[in-house]
Amino acid sequence: MQARSKISEAKKREVELIKGIIGKYKTIGLLDLMNLPSPQLQEARKKLDVNIRVTKKRLLRIALNDIDKGVEKLEQELNNITPALILTNQSSFKLAKDLRKGRSFVAAKAGQIAPNDLIVKAGPTSLPPGPIIGELGSAGIKASVEQGKVTVREDSIIVRSGNVISGKAADVLSKLGIKPMEVGLNLVATYENGQVFRKDVLDIDEKFYLNTLKHAVNEALNLSVNSGYVTEENIELFFRKVEGEAKALESVAYAERDKVINAISSGEKEAEKIFDLIQTENQDQNQHQEGGN
Repeated sequence: MQARSKISEAKKREVELIKGIIGKYKTIGLLDLMNLPSPQLQEARKKLDVNIRVTKKRLLRIALNDIDKGVEKLEQELNNITPALILTNQSSFKLAKDLRKGRSFVAAKAGQIAPNDLIVKAGPTSLPPGPIIGELGSAGIKASVEQGKVTVREDSIIVRSGNVISGKAADVLSKLGIKPMEVGLNLVATYENGQVFRKDVLDIDEKFYLNTLKHAVNEALNLSVNSGYVTEENIELFFRKVEGEAKALESVAYAERDKVINAISSGEKEAEKIFDLIQTENQDQNQHQEGGN
């Protein structure tokens, strides 16, 4: 509480206000406002069913550590961010999904960090010939003029992921109409029902998750049916499997029956041939004996 005693009355009131707000909501989240233009923040406040509170990081630390509900677990997420509180009664994952929908892409600015490799793809541009050819070349982009337009001859990485975007690179990207910087409310973590959900969990691809879940269910059903473990969920599949096996067995039985019939028929024909040969041989012997007499 030593830190509390060193802050002004206004800041103490802010701490108490933050604590009061936190106590009213089911889900408490932390946003990182670094590089977020003010219009995007104001737009989010209008469109989303959330309460966003921008306050100083030090006061937010004090407030989080002053609350006896486990929410102090969020305090360690405050490092290296420009924080704001986002509060809602929706689930953490619904909040994260809504924030992803509100994201957009804007042009890069000098001094920003590349979120990934910034690539200029090969192909024609809308730029007319002129000094731009030299500008592209100085940025490491091979270009030529084709049919009166500037054309990039091959894919070029002009800024590597994690590197600072130079003024020259930002200018070239802007002239090419490339907007690589995703802006929107950056949700760092949330606290809900005693558990902290961090960005790597909240940003999971919904389609990938559903497809993975469907695959796991199908694998479990196949395993239970093939092992003969009957449940309410797999009983229909189990009967289909038994029915299929019965039909397959019936087909095999018919096939074997046909083989037996064919074998008997073939044996009868062979027996008839042998019988005919014996009769012919007996007739020849009788004729030979009669001729000798």
